[in-house]
Amino acid sequence: MVLQWLIEAYRRLRPREGWLALLLTLWAVATVPMAAQDIGWAPGMERLTTVALVAVLFGLLLARFPFGGYLSALFAVIVGVEFVVGFIGRVAPPMGVMLHEVIYAARWLYALEQGVVGRVPFLPVLEIAWERAWDFWLRLSVWAQGVSQGGAQQDNLLFLVFSGLAIWGMGVWAGWWVFRRRQGLIALLPAGFGLATNIFFAREGESWTVSFMAALLLLLVSLRRYTLEELWSRLGLDYSEELRWGLYTTGVFVSAAILILMPIVPNLSSQRISELFWDLFASPWREVEESAERMFPELERPAVSPLPVGLGGSPDRMPRAHLLGGSPELGRRVALRVRLNQPPPQYGGQKYYYRAVTYADYSGHGWSNEGDVEKISMPPGEPWDASLESSIGRKRLLQGIEIVEAPGFVLYAAGEPVAPDIPYLARVRAPGDLISLIPEKRPRRYSIVSAVPAVSEDQLREADRTYPEAIRARYLSLPDGIPQRVLDLAAEIVAGIENPYDQAVAIESFLRQYEYTLDVDPPPPDRDVVDYFLFDLKKGYCDYYASAMVVMARAVGIPARLAVGYASGGYDEHMDEYTITEAEAHSWPELYFPPYGWIPFEPTASRSPFERIGLPDLPEVRSGGAAEQELPELSWWNPWPRRWGLYLAVFGGALAALALGYLAWRRYQEMRLGPVATAYAGLLWWGRRLGEPHRPAETPHEHAYGLARHMKGLAERARRWRARWHRWEGAVLSDLLVIADAYAEEIYARRSVPDARRRQVRASWRRLRGKFLAFWLFRRW
Repeated sequence: MVLQWLIEAYRRLRPREGWLALLLTLWAVATVPMAAQDIGWAPGMERLTTVALVAVLFGLLLARFPFGGYLSALFAVIVGVEFVVGFIGRVAPPMGVMLHEVIYAARWLYALEQGVVGRVPFLPVLEIAWERAWDFWLRLSVWAQGVSQGGAQQDNLLFLVFSGLAIWGMGVWAGWWVFRRRQGLIALLPAGFGLATNIFFAREGESWTVSFMAALLLLLVSLRRYTLEELWSRLGLDYSEELRWGLYTTGVFVSAAILILMPIVPNLSSQRISELFWDLFASPWREVEESAERMFPELERPAVSPLPVGLGGSPDRMPRAHLLGGSPELGRRVALRVRLNQPPPQYGGQKYYYRAVTYADYSGHGWSNEGDVEKISMPPGEPWDASLESSIGRKRLLQGIEIVEAPGFVLYAAGEPVAPDIPYLARVRAPGDLISLIPEKRPRRYSIVSAVPAVSEDQLREADRTYPEAIRARYLSLPDGIPQRVLDLAAEIVAGIENPYDQAVAIESFLRQYEYTLDVDPPPPDRDVVDYFLFDLKKGYCDYYASAMVVMARAVGIPARLAVGYASGGYDEHMDEYTITEAEAHSWPELYFPPYGWIPFEPTASRSPFERIGLPDLPEVRSGGAAEQELPELSWWNPWPRRWGLYLAVFGGALAALALGYLAWRRYQEMRLGPVATAYAGLLWWGRRLGEPHRPAETPHEHAYGLARHMKGLAERARRWRARWHRWEGAVLSDLLVIADAYAEEIYARRSVPDARRRQVRASWRRLRGKFLAFWLFRRW
C-alpha cells in the first residue's frame, strides 16, 4: 500500500518536462547563493545553496497542485518564512532531538495501548523551538530598534535570514513558472537579477554569469522541445524522436556561440547617458546606500558603491568614504596596483599620491564643486589641456594603473594628469582647473601620463605671489559663517613669516601636532567642522587635517583646494609595483604657487611630509614632450593585446571542445546504430535542412532519388552552382544509392552488411556531408 502510494506520488510529481529541465533550473537558481558565497558577504553563506534547491523543488510541488497564482504565493510565503527562519535562523530544534522524539513517540503509542501513560511526545522539541524563536525575536527587535535609531549593530545571522528569504522567493518563482507555465525566461528573471546584484556591488564573480546563461539557454531549448512535442501529441501528429537530437544539438551550438561571444564582444556604454542617470538618481541612491549601511554596517565584504565620485553631491558632505564627521570606509582589500617608469624607492624613487577628484567649495560642513562644470571629450593620448605639455617645474611620470577595488567612475593619477591611453572625459571648473578625468567605460587597467611637481623648497620660496584672478576668486573664498577664532589662529601661526611657502609649511607643521585617530565623534550639525576640529576635538583623520589646512591657507591668502584619492601604498619588489589598499584612502590639501601650479602638502600626523626635489635643468622640464610619445614605454602594461590573446585562446579552446564533443557524439551514434543506420539518419537530417524531408510512404531508394532531384533544382536556381552540380550529379546519386541500398538490406533483409560494404557506406557518407553543407550554406545564391 505504501509502495503503491509512493509510486503514484512519483508519477504525479515527477517533472513531465524532463529531468534535464529540473536540473537546469536547480543549477541556475543555485548560482545566486554560490556567487554570494564566493564573494563572501558574510560567514555562513553556504547554507543558502540548500535554501535555493529546496525552494525550486517546492515551486515544482506547487506547480503540480491545482492552486491559483495568489494562493500558491501565499503558501510559498508561509512555508518560506518557516523554513528559512528555522534552517538559517537556527530556530528549528537539532535533528538529533527530533529523531529521539520520533522514536519516543513510537514507544509511547505502544505503551499507551498497554495502559501506561508517560509524558506527551515532542514537548522537548516544542520547548527548544519556543526558546530559539524567542531568542531570534529578541535579536530581530534589537536590530530593528538600532536601525530606527540611526544604525544597527552588524548581525550576520539576520543578514543570512533576509538573504535566504530573497533566494527562497527566487527559487519558488523559478520552479512554479518552469513547471506550471513553461516560461524559462520569466522563471529565471529574478534569479538573474539577484546574480547581477551580487556582481554589481562586489565588482567580481562575473564567471558565474556564464554558468547562469548556459543553464538559461539550455533550459529554453528543453522547454521549447517539450511544448512542441506536447502540441504535436495534442494534434495527433506523428513525429520522430530524432527531432530532439536536432533541437538539442542546435541549442547547444547556439548557446555555446553566445557564451563564447559574451566576453569577446566589446561593451557598449554611453558616458552621457550614465551622467544623466546619476544626475537624476544619485540622491535617492545615496539614501538607499545609507539605509543599507545602517542595517548591515560591517559585512565581511563591503559593497562597492556605483555612485560616480565627484558627480555632484551635497555641499554639506564629502564624497562617500571621505564623509566629514563619519568613519571612513577603510579596509584591507587592494584598491589599486601601480607601476611607474622611475626607480624603486630603495634607489631614489619618490612617493606619489594618486588623485581622483579635487574640491573647491567649502561650506563649513563639507566640500563640493558648485557652479557650472565643463565636460571635454578627448581621444586616447590627447592632453585635456595643451598648456600641460610645457609645464614649468614639473616632470613627466608614466603610470600603469590597475583598478582592483577602488570606487568611483574616475581615473586615478599622480600629480596633474595629462592624458590616459583610453578615451576619456575631462571635467573642469575653468580652463586649466581640473576636477577629475572620467573614462568612457570603467577600465580594468590603463596607462596615464602625469606632470608631477619637481621643484625644490628654494624654488617654491621664490614663487610669484601674483595669482590669476580666477584662482583668487575661487580658492581664497571662505563661508560667511567661518568662526573668527579660526582666522585668528591662522594669522597667529604665520605671524612674522612673509613667504607663502614658509607660511604653508608653518600651518602644516602646526596641524601635525594633532593626534591622528579614526575614533572621533561626529561634529554637531550647527558647528563648523574645521573650528570643531581645531578647538574641541584636537584629533581626527585625514579629512579633518586637510580641510583645516585648506581653510587656514585661504585665511592667510594662499589659494588652496582639497584633493581626494589614495596615498602611495607599499612597494612590492618581486612584482615591481606599488600595492595600494583601501586603508590608503586619503585626503590632502593642494596649494597654488605660480608658475608651478598646484603643490601637495601633508598635514596628517600619521604620514610623512612630501620631499621637495627639484630638477637640475628647468628648461628641459619646460620643453616636456607629447603624451602620446611616452605612452609606448608601458605598452606591455596596456591590457588589450593580452586581453585579445586571452579571448582568442578561450575562443579556440571552446571551438576545439565543441569539435571534440561533436566527434564523440558521432562516434557514439555510430556505435549505437551502426555505420549504415548512422549514414541514413544523416541523409534524413540533411534532407530536412535542405527542404526535402522524408515522407512516410517513401522507401529509402525513393528518398535518395528525391533528394538528388531536389539538390539539382537548388543548383538550377543558383546559377553559379549549375556547372558544379553537373560535375557532382553522377557521384551524388551514386553515393546516395550506396547508402540507401545498404540501409534497405540491413532493415528489410534483417542481416548485417559485410565489412566491405560498411567501408563503402562510410566513404560515401564522408563525400556527401561536404556537399550537403555546401548546398545548405549557399542554397539561396
